[in-house]
Amino acid sequence: MTAHTCRTAAAPAVRGITAALRCCFALVVCVFALVVIVGCNQGPQRVPVSGKVVIDGVPLAKGTIRFVPKSGRPASSLIAADGSFRVAMKSLSAGGGEEIGLVPGSYRIAVLATEALGETEDAEIRWLVPRHYGNFRTSGLETDIQAPTDSLIVELTWEGAEDTNKDVEKDESSDGDKDRETLEKQKEDG
Repeated sequence: MTAHTCRTAAAPAVRGITAALRCCFALVVCVFALVVIVGCNQGPQRVPVSGKVVIDGVPLAKGTIRFVPKSGRPASSLIAADGSFRVAMKSLSAGGGEEIGLVPGSYRIAVLATEALGETEDAEIRWLVPRHYGNFRTSGLETDIQAPTDSLIVELTWEGAEDTNKDVEKDESSDGDKDRETLEKQKEDG
């Protein structure tokens, strides 16, 4: 009978400790979950970046500008009719919205601007900027972003470019090489 009495006397104390441990455990889990949720939603801080693309002093009326960091995700913007752009990137988070701006750092820049001279798949394409600007590796364009800016000017030029504004080429899906040879011959002839 004594053993039974000791056991019943200790049970309420054990129940109290167990309830306190459960409460502490639940609190620890909630704090951990909050830290994970808040920590996962905060990526690197971005700064707003906008500006204008000009070619030989004239605003580029359309195209795409792309900023490529040494490491990390690139960001891009369409170029408006007045040459202006505002950098944004698609978010990888569940919401999938746009993240405005760039993470501070150094960037190589590519500018691509073409227009199709027809409605078919094999329509001729006219380059609105020299082709080398279309690849961040060959463009020669770089910038360092450390703070918000709304006045970044990206200056392009036709001077010294091997390709000219009169350059028209056939889409690669057709006889692109033959058309390119014809264009080169026409340039040589006059």
